[in-house]
Amino acid sequence: MTARSLGLTAPSFQSPPRSDELDRSIQRTPSGDCVVAVRVRGRPFGAVVADAIEGIVVSNELGVDAAGPVRDELWREAETAGPVYDELWRAAEAA
Repeated sequence: MTARSLGLTAPSFQSPPRSDELDRSIQRTPSGDCVVAVRVRGRPFGAVVADAIEGIVVSNELGVDAAGPVRDELWREAETAGPVYDELWRAAEAA
């Protein structure tokens, strides 16, 4: 399940944010597209996933009622993919 399959617009992602003070930032381009920047290095995997999920919620300007079910579904998808990503994460942190 992806943001698009939920009827949402998928933002672009990059890493790290421009500011050393932030773990996540969201910028809108003049065309209305969103770029979500998430700091990866030195952070727990779950924190990075949470920031990515929140970036999707914020970039789609979801209200309280819509945001909860979207977060739940995106977390379910992340948990499904978790073992694969967890192994990649450990390898990247060790490098």
